[in-house]
Amino acid sequence: MSIVERTLAKVAASRRAGDTDRVEYVPVPAPSDPIWADLDASRRGHIAELQADAAGIAANMWLGNMGRAHHSQFHGLRREILDAVAGVRAKNMAPVILVTSAVPGDGKTFVSLGLARVLSSVREFTTTLVDADLVRARMSGIWGVRDMPGLAECMRGELSPPEVVLATRFPRVEIIGSGKAEAEGAEELAGTGPKEVNTLLRGAGAGRLFLMDAPPLLNVPETMNVARFADLVVIVVRAGVTPLPAVREALEMLNGLNVVAAVNGAVATNSLLDGGYYRESYERQ
Repeated sequence: MSIVERTLAKVAASRRAGDTDRVEYVPVPAPSDPIWADLDASRRGHIAELQADAAGIAANMWLGNMGRAHHSQFHGLRREILDAVAGVRAKNMAPVILVTSAVPGDGKTFVSLGLARVLSSVREFTTTLVDADLVRARMSGIWGVRDMPGLAECMRGELSPPEVVLATRFPRVEIIGSGKAEAEGAEELAGTGPKEVNTLLRGAGAGRLFLMDAPPLLNVPETMNVARFADLVVIVVRAGVTPLPAVREALEMLNGLNVVAAVNGAVATNSLLDGGYYRESYERQ
C-alpha cells in the first residue's frame, strides 16, 4: 500500500470515528511535475488578503463562527468531494473540483469559499481556490487580487500556474486569481487553454486540491470546456429561486460528468433536483 493510499485509509477511518474536522497528518509524495517544486520561491512575498467588505457573509463565515447549519452542510459536501477524488490522489495527482451554477446569483462563490474553509481542515493537502469566472471575477475581488496575474494569463500560455499562486493568511489555503482577461473574458475558457492548464494543475500532486469558481453554465457555455476536465462538478442551486427548467438544462449539459448538487450549501441528489447585477454582468449581447 502506497503512502497516499495509507493517507486515504486514515482519512476514511477518521470519518468513521466521527472526527469530521481534523485528520491525522501523513506526508504525501512530492509533486509529480518539477515546475511546482520551487513554488514558494515564486510567490515574491505577496499575501492575498480577505476583503471583509467585499465578502460580506462569506467573510463572517471565515473570520468568525461558521454556524451550525453551514457547518453541517459544508462538511456533508466535503465528504462527497473527498470520496470523489480519492482515486485521483492515490495516483499522486492533484484533484480539480469545479463549482458552477445554472444561472447567476445562485451563490457559487459563497459555496466555493465555504468549501475552501472546511477542506482546509484536511491536513493532507492544501486547497487552492481558482477564480475561473473571468467574466465577473468576484472571487478575485474578495481576496484583493483582481489586478494580479492569474488564470487568464495561464490560459493564454503567458505564465504557468505555479507562477500565479498566492498565499493567504489561512493555513492550507491559497488562491489563483482570475488575472487580466481579454475582451469579454470567456474567450480564454475556449480553445486548448483549459486542457493545458488542467494538466499543469494535476502535476502539483496529491498535496494540493484545486477548487475552481466558474461562470454559470447557461450564461457562459464556454464553462463546459473547463468542466469536462474536472474530477467533480459541484452545481449550486438556490432552493425556491433557481428555475427548474434551467437546472435541468444545466444537468443535461453536464451529462456524463461526475456531478454533485449543492442546494443552499447542502448536498442533494439529481433526483431531488427533478422534484440582479450578476445577471447584467453575464448578459450576452
